[in-house]
Amino acid sequence: GRLSLCRGMPVMIKFNEATECCVTNGAEAIVVGWTAKSLRDNKQTLDTVFVRLVNPPNPIQLHGLPENVVPVSKLENDVTCTMPNNKNISIKRQQVPIVPNFGMTDYCSQGRTRPMNVVDLQNCRTHQSMYTCLSRSASIDGTVILQGFDPKKIQAGLTGHLRQEFRELEILDDITQLAYMKKLPDYVNGSTRNKIINSYQIWKGTGHVPKNVPLKLKWSKSNPLPLLDATTDTHWQILKASSRSSKDKQQPLHTTDFTKAKGSSELHVVSTLPGLGVKRKKAQQVKDHNMKKQKSLIWQQENFSCAYDSAFTIMYHMFRTENQHWQTYIANLNAYTKLLTSAWPGSSGTELETIRDQVRQMFHKKNPTMFPNGQTGTSIADLCMELFTCNGLNIFHEDFCQSCNRISYSKEMTNLLFLITSHSKSTIQQELTNIFDRQIGSCQTCGQKKRRLVKFRDHLPPLIAIELINQAPEISKEITLSDNRNTSVYKIKGIIYSGDFHFTARIMDNRSNVWYYDGVTTKREPLYEGTLADVQN
Repeated sequence: GRLSLCRGMPVMIKFNEATECCVTNGAEAIVVGWTAKSLRDNKQTLDTVFVRLVNPPNPIQLHGLPENVVPVSKLENDVTCTMPNNKNISIKRQQVPIVPNFGMTDYCSQGRTRPMNVVDLQNCRTHQSMYTCLSRSASIDGTVILQGFDPKKIQAGLTGHLRQEFRELEILDDITQLAYMKKLPDYVNGSTRNKIINSYQIWKGTGHVPKNVPLKLKWSKSNPLPLLDATTDTHWQILKASSRSSKDKQQPLHTTDFTKAKGSSELHVVSTLPGLGVKRKKAQQVKDHNMKKQKSLIWQQENFSCAYDSAFTIMYHMFRTENQHWQTYIANLNAYTKLLTSAWPGSSGTELETIRDQVRQMFHKKNPTMFPNGQTGTSIADLCMELFTCNGLNIFHEDFCQSCNRISYSKEMTNLLFLITSHSKSTIQQELTNIFDRQIGSCQTCGQKKRRLVKFRDHLPPLIAIELINQAPEISKEITLSDNRNTSVYKIKGIIYSGDFHFTARIMDNRSNVWYYDGVTTKREPLYEGTLADVQN
C-alpha cells in the first residue's frame, strides 16, 4: 500500500518492534527521515523510517542517532486476494508499520494526556466515549470541541442497567467490609456474584440499604431492590478442536468446522440430501469381563465434587482389588479411611455419592475455608494432604552427619504425601530417592557435609501419594522403598489430572490395565483404555 510521508509528520507506530527502546504498538512519534530503494519502474519503496518518539517513558539514545530517534523497519505480511473468478492468490506485502497520526479514536486515546486536546463529540455513542475524549485534556483552556453534540448523552442520567450495576457494587462493597470485620454469617456466601448478593439480600432483606450509598443510587423499603436470581451455573470447560492426521485431511469432512459444547445433542431433522459416510473407530475389545465392572462416582454440579470424586474413585478401586492390604494397613489410617471402610462394603449406585458427601462434610467441618461447599473448587493437594494424614507413622525427617554421627534435627511426619518440584527430566523413583537422602549443608559441630534423611523406624508406609508441581519427571510404574530390614515395591494405582478447573483420573490394577475416569463424562463406569503400554500420555 501507499504511505505518504514528509518530515515533521506525526505518526503512530502499530507494531511492538523493540519494547526496550519504546518502539511499541500505539507509541506516538514524528518523522525525521527515511531510507528507500528504487523498484524496476523507478518507484520508491520504503526500507526504514526514522522517527523521534514523543514523550517516551525513558530517554532513548541509539549509537549514531539523536536522542529519542529510533528506526522503524518494514515488515512482510502474507495477503490472500480473491479474484473475480473466485481463485485465491497469495501475495507478500512489505510496509513500515506506521500510520498518520493527525487524529485517533477514543479507544486509542485511552491513557494519554493532551495539553492541547481537540475533540469531536458528535459521533460519540455513549457518555463513556465522551468522558474518554474529554478527560484526555490537561486543562479546560487546552480543550477544543470542534462542533455541536447531543447533550442528552451526558445529562439524561444513568441507564437502568448501569444504575443496577452500581447498586450491586455497593452491596458487594458492604459484603467485603463485613467479611473483613468478621461480621458476615457463614451462610452469606457464593461462588458467583449473583449467588453471594442473593444470600446477602435474604439475610438483610431487599429493602436494606448499606451505609454510604450515594443518594442517586439509594433504594428503600417502599421501592426495594429486586431479589437477584441465584442462577445455577453450567460447568465451564475449555473445548479443544480435535486434531486430524494428514490422511484424515484428504477425506471430505462430514460436518462444518465446529466444536460442539459437551452435553449438547443434535436436532432430529429430515433431509432429502444424501449424507456422507462416517467411518467409526471400533471400540477396543475388553478381554476380561471383570474389567467392565469398575465403578466410580458421578460429579455433582450443584456442589462441585471432582476433587473428591477422583481421589475416592482411586481409593475405592484399591478397596475392591486390594482388600486384604486395605483392611490390614489402610482401614485404620484415620477417621476418613475408617468411615470409608465401614460404608463401602455392599454399596453401589447412588450410595457411593452418599458416602462421598458424608466424608466431604467431615472435611468441611474441620476446615470450611480449605474444603468449601457449593460451586467453589477444592485443591486436590490440600485434599490428599488431609486424606493421608495420620499419627504413629514412625517416619522421620532427620539431619544427620556421618562424620560425627550427630542428629541436629528430627521431626516425625504426619502424612504420606510427598512433594516433587524438580524440573529435571528424571523419574519419580529418582526424585523420591533424592528426597529421602540429600545433602543440605555443613555440620555445625565438625564442619563436614550433613544429609537430610527420611527414615522408616518400624515399617514402611502402607501407601504413598506424590504431588507433581510440573510435568518434567517421568512417572514410574513401580517405586521401590527400603529401610534397614525390608524392601517394598509400590505399584501405581492411580493418577489425578488437573486442567480446565476440573479433575479427572486414571486407574490401574496389578495387571497393568488402565481405565480413564471423568465424573462428568464417564460417570459411573470408567472407560477402559488398555494396558499401561498402550497409554502414551
